[in-house]
Amino acid sequence: MLAEARTLAARIRRLKHPEYLRELEIYPEKRLGGDETRALVILKKVFAWSLQKLGNPVPKREWSLRIVDSTVNTPLVRYFPDSAVLEMQRKALETFREADMVVVGIHELIGHHMQESNVLAGGDHGDYYHSARTNTQEGCAMACERSLLTGPLERTGLEWQLFRLLRALEDDGVTTAWAEFPEGHRMPHAYVRQFVKDLPGTAQHYVFMTNDEFCEC
Repeated sequence: MLAEARTLAARIRRLKHPEYLRELEIYPEKRLGGDETRALVILKKVFAWSLQKLGNPVPKREWSLRIVDSTVNTPLVRYFPDSAVLEMQRKALETFREADMVVVGIHELIGHHMQESNVLAGGDHGDYYHSARTNTQEGCAMACERSLLTGPLERTGLEWQLFRLLRALEDDGVTTAWAEFPEGHRMPHAYVRQFVKDLPGTAQHYVFMTNDEFCEC
């Protein structure tokens, strides 16, 4: 994985973010600065744009955004399938760029929300969307990222791929890689360290992935 991280970092350094992305109406490198309203606008735009790119699949239910206080003891961003709630900590609003909100929309809403809504619509209410299939949950979300974060969003997609590699390396005990690749610092390091401590092995599901028939990507 370390060699792959170095290859990704080299690709990232050859790319630039556009100053403005008209089709999503975002300034990719601009910080949200704690602006909850702006975050929601971007998420809604990304959700509609992504559905159109995927051939207009019909969402089975609505999603909502919940902003909570910040703590490293829970994930910075997470989706709750039972309630269709996307939860973000205030720390995310403070540190994320507009481009990062595009990733959140694609990963959590087009990936998780659409997949889990399809599971529920199919009548499979058991344990299907619980921990036993973390691999296909994250595999779906990552497939959506790789399908949609292309063209002017390519650098953003590669930065987040590098972040997932760095977190997986940290999970493997390689704690020195983080400092080598600032291009992959998409979440605060404290959250990465706590994540791999609380959920050992989970970071690997974002790197070594499978998918299922409920995914839209």
